[in-house]
Amino acid sequence: MGDVGERRQRRERACHTPRARPDRGDTPYGQAVRSVCRRAGFEPRVAHEVTDTATSLAMVGAGLGVAPLTELMLRLRSAGIVAVPLRESVVRHVVVAVGAEARRRPSVAALIDALREGATP
Repeated sequence: MGDVGERRQRRERACHTPRARPDRGDTPYGQAVRSVCRRAGFEPRVAHEVTDTATSLAMVGAGLGVAPLTELMLRLRSAGIVAVPLRESVVRHVVVAVGAEARRRPSVAALIDALREGATP
């Protein structure tokens, strides 16, 4: 079977694969996931909507579906969960919101430093 036929079969299987989406479909992230799926030629079948990474990963580990993950989320995966790299990388810019006075506290500064270190690829 040629590349076109194989891609068509993968899309058909993807239409029927349940997903554990990490947020509601009406958020920017949920809209982006749906948009990518539609461009690939299928509508995702969302079986579960969860807002907790650990819950999403537990559902994937139990065979209840698939879920998109960030690099940070990958650190929480357990044995039996396989990460399949996508063709394109997505870059996100994450900030920390902190009160002006709280930023001067050594504990807050240490947390910000740790977050910066952990977020660096």
